[in-house]
Amino acid sequence: MGAVHIYVWDKAREVNFAKDLKKAGIDKALIIWNANHKPYPEKDYDSKLKQLGYATGWYELFTDIYPDAHTSSNTLEDIPLKRNVYPGLFDEITSRKKDGSTYINQFGTYVCPEAVRPEIIEI
Repeated sequence: MGAVHIYVWDKAREVNFAKDLKKAGIDKALIIWNANHKPYPEKDYDSKLKQLGYATGWYELFTDIYPDAHTSSNTLEDIPLKRNVYPGLFDEITSRKKDGSTYINQFGTYVCPEAVRPEIIEI
């Protein structure tokens, strides 16, 4: 069987949360956290989760893309990520409506999965 896919926030970013999952009978899980949001997990969090038998990693939100000139494309203070994961490719990889406008929400512009696929494979 597969594993549950869990995005963790706040207190769930502590190893005790994962230990509680294990006690509850959840033996397989992919536990992901987003570095764009604090608080960050405790030191050695990922290693401790792996010791419990869980897969872990960072969450990358590909909808948070802006043109390179946008102010949030710079490294955000206290957050070591850039909002634009694919610098210089905004026009090529954003999802477009029939009228040519982009799909956008409060966080950024949506990336077109088909257009970005070659970039993901390259990584």
